[in-house]
Amino acid sequence: MEITRILYLIGSSFFILVGTLHTLVHFKELVSPAAERKIKLATTIDLMKKKSEVWKLWQGFSLGFGLLMAVVGIVNILALYELGSNAHPPLSICMVNFLVMILVIYMGKNFFEKVQIYGGVVGLFLFGGAIILQFM
Repeated sequence: MEITRILYLIGSSFFILVGTLHTLVHFKELVSPAAERKIKLATTIDLMKKKSEVWKLWQGFSLGFGLLMAVVGIVNILALYELGSNAHPPLSICMVNFLVMILVIYMGKNFFEKVQIYGGVVGLFLFGGAIILQFM
C-alpha cells in the first residue's frame, strides 16, 4: 500500500510542478512584447459568433493551463490525505489521471514537444503502477 501511495504522490506532485513551471514561464516569456507582436499578426478569429483577439485567447489558455494543472495536483493530494494514512489512492482518480497522461502524450505528439511525451509516459507508469498495485 505504501508504494501505491508514493507513486500516486509523485505523479500528483508532477501536476503541481508542471503547472507552477508553466505559469512562471507564462509570466516570464509568453507575455513578452516580442511574443505579443508575433501572435497579434493573426489578429482575430470568430469564436461563438464574436470576434476574439488571438493574443488574449492565447494568454487566457496558457495561464489557465498552468493554474489548473497545479490545482489538479493539489486536489489529488488532498483526496489521498482525506482517506487516511492506510488507504490506497482513490482508484477512480488514478484512472482519470491515467487517461490524462494518454491525452498528454497525444498532445505532445501532435501539438507540442517531445518533453510532453516523456512526461506523459512517466505519468502512465506512476498512475498505472498505482492502479495495478491496488489489485495485488
